[in-house]
Amino acid sequence: VQGNEGKAKLLITQKTVATQIADIVPQEITTISLASSWADNKDIITAIGELPGNISASDLAYIIYTSGSTGKPKGVMVEHRNVVSLLKNKSTHFDFSEHDVWTMFHSYCFDFSVWEMYGALLFGAELVVVPKEIAKDPKLFSKLVFERGVTCLSQTPQAFYLLQEAYVPVFTRTKVRYITFGGEALSPAKLRAWYTAFKQTRLINMYGITETTVHVTFKEIEAAEINSGISNIGVALPTLSCYVLDATQKPAPIGVPGELYVGGAGLTRGYLNRSELTAERFIPNLFDRAGEPKLYRTGDMARRLPDGNMEYLGRIDNQVKIRGFRIELGEIEAAIQEFESISENVVLAKDTAGSKQLIAYCVPTEADKAIDVDGLRAHLAKSLPDYMIPAFILSIESIPVTSNGKTDRKKLLAREIEFKSSEEYVAPATEVERLSVDIWKDVLNVPQIGIKDNFFTLGGDSIRGIKLIYKLNETLNCDLIVADLYANQTIETLSKVILQKPAVANGLREEVEAELAEYERWYKEHVGWNEAYEAVYPMSGIEKGMTYYTLMTDKDETNFSNIIYHEQNIYSIPFKEFDYEVFKKAIAVLMEKHTTMRKVYDVEH
Repeated sequence: VQGNEGKAKLLITQKTVATQIADIVPQEITTISLASSWADNKDIITAIGELPGNISASDLAYIIYTSGSTGKPKGVMVEHRNVVSLLKNKSTHFDFSEHDVWTMFHSYCFDFSVWEMYGALLFGAELVVVPKEIAKDPKLFSKLVFERGVTCLSQTPQAFYLLQEAYVPVFTRTKVRYITFGGEALSPAKLRAWYTAFKQTRLINMYGITETTVHVTFKEIEAAEINSGISNIGVALPTLSCYVLDATQKPAPIGVPGELYVGGAGLTRGYLNRSELTAERFIPNLFDRAGEPKLYRTGDMARRLPDGNMEYLGRIDNQVKIRGFRIELGEIEAAIQEFESISENVVLAKDTAGSKQLIAYCVPTEADKAIDVDGLRAHLAKSLPDYMIPAFILSIESIPVTSNGKTDRKKLLAREIEFKSSEEYVAPATEVERLSVDIWKDVLNVPQIGIKDNFFTLGGDSIRGIKLIYKLNETLNCDLIVADLYANQTIETLSKVILQKPAVANGLREEVEAELAEYERWYKEHVGWNEAYEAVYPMSGIEKGMTYYTLMTDKDETNFSNIIYHEQNIYSIPFKEFDYEVFKKAIAVLMEKHTTMRKVYDVEH
């Protein structure tokens, strides 16, 4: 509603939230409050009447907002044909059908959700809208994926790495046919567990931007990419064209970085009521290509590889991606500058503890007064979503500049993050608190944490929250969910919840144990049983994949796929008095202690 850029005349909401938003809705906008039940809205629907049916492909389908450097978000106007061409075209790489089950995992404020929603709806498939509390908890989400028989999954890489950790050790099968990655850089090597366990799943990396309707490129991730760990964004989708151009807007040679321009059916109409910005970013096509009158300047750096694929090299301007969301740092700086006790500020994204975090470097108006960090966070929360609120807010004397007068971003990023808690330090007193402190330090990369310090004030976010809960459950043998952290944001309060929620056998575990008992009964009946057997289990997905490659034979003598998981290491260790009998006893003790060393694979059954 801020600024009413769209000149909206009508706001449709629900009675449950109408009073909460009344103060921020301009008087010129008519508000209609719907009841929770459609049956109770009959009078309103009748009064509005039938919508006109003469919709064309070039009509506006929706407006979605992206971050703006001036503090003013940009409304991208997307037409019906843009969305349809993304998913339905003659040369598509996908074979979606009415039999698929999709998840809407992402917020509808993030355009990845367009791919999820219409991927299902345009093919008559099932769409599972994932509740927010489940989307935040990989254990709960993995259970949903399994139980609902999900076939098409869309994930940002960071979210998927956590889902993979929760899913692969628990479930031995999946119906997932496609996993589409987007929103941030992908590390293919981190997909090995899923790739090995579930060979039928196609792993697809897709680069995209809102102004070109969600996705632009396609790259299937296979063994070569996983083994090399090298990621690229692939080639343009069949309905789009990609050009890597130099500063003079001429094609850059292979291997040479340049700015990425995109043309084709996905190009949107432009920015709502921002004609100058639209003309700046959506330019006339520099190349004679039918059906592509314009090109979009992405502001992204890329280079073409000899095999035709493209490698993404980052942003040219001041945009970054955090948790899949494209963010203009200038928008955050503008919001911070409105806070009364800040004279200057710079916001940067820095890699800390394995992922990007936003850091605000602030110069206070009065040098001898500390910045009210909690007050500043509350101020930002009024106008910015949580992923745009900096994880760290640091007070500095002045903004460093380079010799040519520009902000010295390298010098700022080189500064150590010195966290000073607003709470008086209180040391852990119990074993649970002591172990929790160690885990919090590891996840947050903060040297000292007291039991009264707040997780989110320390730089925590939803992704780190998921990691924290996973590690606490694993180390302390408890059964926390992410919602517990949001309700108990300090070690002091969360430790009490840990004691109340020990890990117990749940319905899923009982179901798995019943399946294993049935499998053992079948094996005894159809294969046979040896008294030396301790137990029999079906191979896990990872074991099946390893066994498959180990048994593989290939006429090509240069192909060594069958020994990819066969590793031998020989070490020469000199002993003055080596006793072979003692060595044999030591091996026997090891085998007795560790069940995995007594494991035998029955590859025929």
